[in-house]
Parts: sequence; structure tokens; C-alpha cells
Amino acid sequence: MKKSLFCFLFVPFLIATAALAYVPKFDEKDRNLDGQITRNYQGFMAELTSHKVFQPSQAITNPLMDYVMFLTSYSGYGAVAHALDYLLKTGGPFGFSNKPANEQEKVFLAGAAQAVVLSQPGLTPATYKTSNPAHQAEIIRLQSLAASGNLEHPYHPTITMPERAQNPKATQSQRWQSFLTLIADQCVSERQFKATEVTAGAKADWLNDVLLSGYMMGVMPDVEGSRPAVRNYLDELWKNTNAWMETQHNYVQWWFPIHTVGLGDRIAPRPLKTTEQTLTEHGQVLTAIQEMLFVSLTRKLTFWGQSLNGFKITSLSAAEDKALGQPVKGTNWHENWIIKTHNYQRMSRFLTCLRFFKLQNYVDSLYAYLQEAAGSDLATKHNMSNSVGFWSKAAGK
Repeated sequence: MKKSLFCFLFVPFLIATAALAYVPKFDEKDRNLDGQITRNYQGFMAELTSHKVFQPSQAITNPLMDYVMFLTSYSGYGAVAHALDYLLKTGGPFGFSNKPANEQEKVFLAGAAQAVVLSQPGLTPATYKTSNPAHQAEIIRLQSLAASGNLEHPYHPTITMPERAQNPKATQSQRWQSFLTLIADQCVSERQFKATEVTAGAKADWLNDVLLSGYMMGVMPDVEGSRPAVRNYLDELWKNTNAWMETQHNYVQWWFPIHTVGLGDRIAPRPLKTTEQTLTEHGQVLTAIQEMLFVSLTRKLTFWGQSLNGFKITSLSAAEDKALGQPVKGTNWHENWIIKTHNYQRMSRFLTCLRFFKLQNYVDSLYAYLQEAAGSDLATKHNMSNSVGFWSKAAGK
């Protein structure tokens, strides 16, 4: 992967008097861009920190990234686009630190830069006085690609499919373009400011819907840990072995997100009321998510010693199962997930997630498989029948 020249944007956490449903206010006649950017940042952060249900993003520890994406959603307006272009290329009044941008921040910065030039192509060659010309050159390079019609993902142009998975119809380039359309939609920001409830009284990250969509489409890497650290893109995690999947716990919160906060990863994005409306308005994003979610399900089925044939879940052959390696307990992967009873609760997650993203055929397939599995002697021994009622509710039965 090409090493980015991006630097990490650093800004202190500023608080100002809260406004109602903040919108950016820029004046093209005012040449003091630093002053305008600072005032708008203060207004945005004041609204965000006083908001009932939204908060600065936990996944991105720097609140300036929230602000960059907020401005990106209004980049259809010339004055906002100009100010954002200046901010992206110079760091504006906030400056740059010496810490390189991580992989997730690079995607946000690249997306913002290209969304700006798609809205205002004349900004592509614009240059500004800066203490970091290499960073500015990288932004201009990305914008030049977009201006020329080359809209491949700049840092993750291809994805790798796991075994037994069908290739999604959408290309990585098409997914990237859908992501650019999403982040340039001011309705996404407006909807969040108007939200009065997300789920179970819990707050949600400002970038929740964008991060969830970007990750599930395969264009954004995930984050993990008590001190958030960038991990991998979705397809990079598909490559891991069954043994890895057995010992890890928080990846399922990213592969199969649901509305509740997961115990394994409290910073994973969640499908919210705002998410549902966003996906309704961005059908191409929903379709891309559905295709990739189907691949995640296919990969997860392998962990259970199963495969998907049409809409029917069937067991792998003994040779295929053995080739996956020896599970920690049991003699094969068909039995392993039943013996490890913590998987029972995860099944409710999978069913709930598939339902939210409107993959009812696969909800029915998984539910039918679980009903059949619950009738086995091994499942009876491990009290699987106690979980059937929860699965039925999650499947909408």
C-alpha cells in the first residue's frame, strides 16, 4: 500500500455557546479563512457536546475529524468548499502535528478532499501557503484523480474474497463513489442534529452512520481497543483462520452490528434510527452493504463448519472441515460452535443484523438451520433449546 503523506490534524477541544441545529456559516467576501474556520468549529463542537444523543466520535479520538466530515456534508456550497479545501491542504488555524495520519484518518481526509473537488472542480489546482507542502501535494494528487474521473479507492483499491464467497456485483470503485456521495450529503448531518433518540438512552458517535457504512462497504478500516487503534479493512479480517475467530471476540460487533452496545467492543458503530433513514435515501450504499454482509455471513458459516448453497445452509464435508484445522474443543467445527455456548448469544446478533439490513432470505436460512441444529443430541446436552425463543424473536418469527 502506498505510504500516505498525510499528517495528523491536531486541535484542542473547544467549547462555545450552543446553537440550535448548527449549520456552517462562511462568507466568501471575508478573506480571514482561519477566523471563519475557528468560529465554525467552535459552533459545531458546542452543538455537538451539548446534544442530547450525539457525542464526539470515540473511534476517531481527534474531534477535528468530526468537523472535517461535517464541513464535507456541506461541500456543495462554494464558500464551505473553499474553506474546507484550504483546511485540508494547510491545516488552517489548527496546524499539523508530526504524527502521521492513521489508515482510518487517511480515508476520511481522502474522501473529504475528493468530495470537495467533485462539487467544485476549480479548486483542484489551488495552493496555499503551508508549513507542510508534502501534505498539500498529496491532497492535490487525490483531487486530481477525482477531477480526471479516476475514482478508485486511493488506499484500498481491491478486496479479496474468502473461500466459498460470491464476488459482490459492485466494484470497489463503485463502493468508493457511493461513499463519496454519502459523506457529501448534508441531510446526514442535519438528521443527526435533529435526532432526539438513538437507542436505549445511550449516546452515539457523530460519525456513527458514516463509519458503519464505510466499514461494511469495505472502504474504511475498523478500530479496536481501549485506546482506539486502527486494525483492518473488512476483507483483511475475512482472511483470518477459524482458530483466530475462536479466540477473538470484538470483530463480530463490526461484521454484524446491531443497535445495542456490544460488550466486546464499545466503540463499534451501531445501526440507529438515523442509519435506517440514511440507507433508505442512499440505496446504492445499502446494496453494497448487503453484498458485503452476505460475504461476512459466508465466512462466518465456515467457522460453524457450514456453507451456503442457494438459501440452504449445509455442512461441509469431513475433509473440508478437517482442512480448517483442529478446534479448541470437539472433534470438528460442526460441533465446536455448539460446545462453545457463548456462540448462542451471537446467533441473535446475526439474525438481528441481517433483518436490519433487509436480508430476510438469509434470516430465514439461518433460523431454519438453528432450529435443525437445536434438535441434535449435542445441542440438547448443551441446553441449546433455551436459546430458541431468543432466536425466534431476533428472526421476527
